[in-house]
Amino acid sequence: MSGFLDEFAVSIQAEYTRYLDADLLGKIVFQNFALNVLGIERESIEIPQSRRGDLGSFDAGIIFENRLYRAETKMSRWIIQKRNKINPIPRWSFSGLKHSANKRTKRGNYDLVFAVGVDAPGLEDSVGYWRHFGSLKKAAKNEGRDFGLSAWPMNANF
Repeated sequence: MSGFLDEFAVSIQAEYTRYLDADLLGKIVFQNFALNVLGIERESIEIPQSRRGDLGSFDAGIIFENRLYRAETKMSRWIIQKRNKINPIPRWSFSGLKHSANKRTKRGNYDLVFAVGVDAPGLEDSVGYWRHFGSLKKAAKNEGRDFGLSAWPMNANF
């Protein structure tokens, strides 16, 4: 895969996670959250790891107290609003909550929305991307917290 891996990447895991499709990454993080935060048993979680879900009009299903809860998962890296202005605004965009991407299908057949905003610039600036994570790591360490960039998103320590 020549040209795919970034020479500035801090780890192979971080580099592969960076290129995961946002839809798939959102599902993986939701599964991690359901297992490790909500304490849902693995057999009570149904998440097809595909670009488009096999569950109908929602991305994930969890069974809690004998009821199926349908979840829509969303994940976004920064997009820059007012990019050419003096003060560009980084923000997250969670699209497709009311309508599908092509605006033909109306959404709303879910019980909860799981939206994850990743504090990271887009993929267009490789050096800036890893510098940003380096500054976050340094700031966290100064506050007495630390994190690594080598955790796979399906692991509890992610």
